[in-house]
Amino acid sequence: MNRLFSAAAIVALLGVCQLSAQPPQRPAKQKYEVSFFGGWSFVGDRSFVTARDDGSVSTVGVDFDSGPAFAFRVTDNFSNHLGAELEYAFADHDSTFTNLSPTVPLLNVKQHLHKLTYSAVIYPTDRRGRVRPFAIVGAGATYFQTSTDQDELALSNGIDLKSRWKLAFTYGGGVKFMMGDRWALRMDVRSQVANVPDYGLPRQSVTIEGVIGPALRPEGFYQNWQVGAGFTYLLRD
Repeated sequence: MNRLFSAAAIVALLGVCQLSAQPPQRPAKQKYEVSFFGGWSFVGDRSFVTARDDGSVSTVGVDFDSGPAFAFRVTDNFSNHLGAELEYAFADHDSTFTNLSPTVPLLNVKQHLHKLTYSAVIYPTDRRGRVRPFAIVGAGATYFQTSTDQDELALSNGIDLKSRWKLAFTYGGGVKFMMGDRWALRMDVRSQVANVPDYGLPRQSVTIEGVIGPALRPEGFYQNWQVGAGFTYLLRD
């Protein structure tokens, strides 16, 4: 995955250099922008050492599939070099849970990520050029939404996963290519870091009538990478 990001960064850099060599255009001053985004989202797999009430431990895994991502953004440009952006993003991440309990060693779950973020947008060059590189840094929240249609075997063994909100930190960057006074092509790479949710599961398993129940001890963070492109509509002051 690191090679993929490196290759994408090199391609974007070459594109910026080529367009930067062309004469800049001077569109009318734009303050507000509305952007629509489509791309791909990646979340790393994680494993967690989880204790059982009999003194033993198990390793519980949560493996996120990569999936499509879509976003809607509203940007308020305060000046040539600073702005703020509100984003809603949706990503589809079906997931596999392993070793939640001895009776359910594998559980496939439908999972979606809903992300709300408010970020500062930093433009290192004059925004009114044809090519507008930018960096973003901000904070928000991620909603880990699991399907309510759980497998009957999982439910019979006490595994009823719950959706959870988690605070998140976001950073990244990209570039906008102006296509006239009102439209721009936008390319983004950004990462959102959030605490691991507990999905409503206990941190330590409990044995009832000889049956070891499910448990998950979440520690650390998930890092969600989002790569893609979209169109931006610029509103005049």
